[in-house]
Amino acid sequence: MHIWPRRGIAGRGVLASLIVLLLSVSICWSQVPGIPLVRTDDPGETVASFLEHRDALESAVAAYVAAPSRAGVAQVNLLLASLRSLIDLDGVPTAARQRVGNATVLALLDVFGRVGAPDPGTLPPAASFDGEDVARIRLPGTPLRIGHDEDGARAGEWLFDPGTVSAAPRFLAGIASAPLHSTLGWESWTTTLPQLTGPAVPTRVAAAVPESWRTLWRGLPVWKWVSMAVGAGLVWGLLARIHRLTKRAKGPRAAQLHAVTPLLTLLAVQVVLPQVAAQLMPFSQMPEIVANAVTLLTFAALAWLFWAAVQTVVALRSAPGPDAPAGHERDLVRVLGAGIGGLGVLIILTTGAQRLGIPVLSLAAGLGIGGLAVALAVRPTLENLVGGLLLYLDRPVRIGDFCTFGAHSGAVERIGVRAVGVRALDRTLISIPNARFADMELINWAACDTMLIHRTMRLRLETSTDQLRYVLAEIRKMLHAHPRIDDATIRIRYLGPGDAGRELDLRYYVKTREWNEFFAIREDTLLRIDDIVEGAGAKYAVPARVLHVARDGGGVDPDLQAASEATVAAWRAEGTLPFPKFSPDALKGLDDTLDYPPLGSPDAGTAEHYRAATPETLSRGSEADQPPATRQGGAPRRARRD
Repeated sequence: MHIWPRRGIAGRGVLASLIVLLLSVSICWSQVPGIPLVRTDDPGETVASFLEHRDALESAVAAYVAAPSRAGVAQVNLLLASLRSLIDLDGVPTAARQRVGNATVLALLDVFGRVGAPDPGTLPPAASFDGEDVARIRLPGTPLRIGHDEDGARAGEWLFDPGTVSAAPRFLAGIASAPLHSTLGWESWTTTLPQLTGPAVPTRVAAAVPESWRTLWRGLPVWKWVSMAVGAGLVWGLLARIHRLTKRAKGPRAAQLHAVTPLLTLLAVQVVLPQVAAQLMPFSQMPEIVANAVTLLTFAALAWLFWAAVQTVVALRSAPGPDAPAGHERDLVRVLGAGIGGLGVLIILTTGAQRLGIPVLSLAAGLGIGGLAVALAVRPTLENLVGGLLLYLDRPVRIGDFCTFGAHSGAVERIGVRAVGVRALDRTLISIPNARFADMELINWAACDTMLIHRTMRLRLETSTDQLRYVLAEIRKMLHAHPRIDDATIRIRYLGPGDAGRELDLRYYVKTREWNEFFAIREDTLLRIDDIVEGAGAKYAVPARVLHVARDGGGVDPDLQAASEATVAAWRAEGTLPFPKFSPDALKGLDDTLDYPPLGSPDAGTAEHYRAATPETLSRGSEADQPPATRQGGAPRRARRD
């Protein structure tokens, strides 16, 4: 029969590891002395349990003082925990329960060591209190009481009542001059046990501490608090010095070391502080507090590192360069980075809180109506956040676009997480919540490829029909010849006689996206139209009703009227009457033949220079970003229609 597995070294290693593990457990078990049972079913059993654990504690402390070891520290702390379990500490906050419980245990040890412990056999049995919801008995010769309740976490147990926490130290102060009867030869449990240190600290170090530094504060000697502060300061100073040296050093190695210095700091704190606390204050709550603080610091550092990593990725993604994203995409990357980073930080901190015993998830689930109220309270913020994301995704406007919303107009300067900033025409900054801005009717002037000119002209009623035809044809001819007018959009039509005169509808688009140039082109075309009307001998209608009682001399010029009518008659005779539209040959001859800027202007013949001198644009984008129809020259022409 084979004891070892048949297949090689791996199976033998597993079996050997199991044997070593069993031997280790058996050795450790044999080294841990027996702990008395805690009995609380009867007042006498409670007092007897306290005395048994006191005797075991004296033996454990004596053994530890003679030969300090980690096993001795564990044994003493286990006995202190058993003694704390005999005291009703439900009224003490959980965070301070161990510290207050230890102080109360030491006060009870001092009290019973001075006045003597009561005989458990003389205390009344629990059966004598049947039918009573709350029972209390007073220990002879002391103000201390033992009682039990029928409700609570430890209902039915006989424990030192909650008043012991304050009664024991007060009673001890009154009998402090009485000698302490103990096998350890101490003068006081309360002042001596906290002075003990861990096995790594030499006994002579604690013995050399001046008496004035042995005063207790928060249950621990002052010299231990000072030692902790000095040790933490030295570690911090050393790490700060290393951080400065690595920052001044040059080269890739130094840069890498400087980058990991915060991690080294965290590692040093994790390793050093718990060990220092365990050696200086082995029989207190401080090691547990330090461990919780280190856990909190660790998860806070992890959250910080995660946030820094996400922001680094966002910065690299948004860095300027040939492949850099557009402005709105950079903003979207920043918002998404902030969202991912915040969510990751929340998850990390929640995990750390759960590790510390804080039921964050249970608290969140138990918020109920309170959570609903919080959700309603933050609803506007969530709406603005969602509105901002919609603005980034749909992109009705982008940063730099000139837009109109409601009664306001301006250029979009920023699209933030909460609000949109618009620089108005009067240079004020208007801030609109994202949710409201996303729901408004937006006119994005930067999205237009051309800009509309729409006017209604009225000529006097005495204008003849051929004279009117001449005016219409000349206006169309002028607009088709203009290099900055989109031919396919020219609509110059006669609407008929109106109340004030004969009405003409002028509608055409300017090939520009710049405000200054648009106003200049509109002014130029309207002045040319005035010249055409004046050259035809026509007059604009007076915008009012006029009662003629005599000839006023302001009628139509008969000579110019005859000339315009003769021109129309010649068109008709030659078969070139431009109604309802110009012939293709006529349009080809008119294409961009008009001078603009007009002759006599300082910029005449330098259109490119004029356009460069008009920087007021609808969008901050370059000309390359504009649609082909808006660029100067080279744009494919659509079918011309009048």
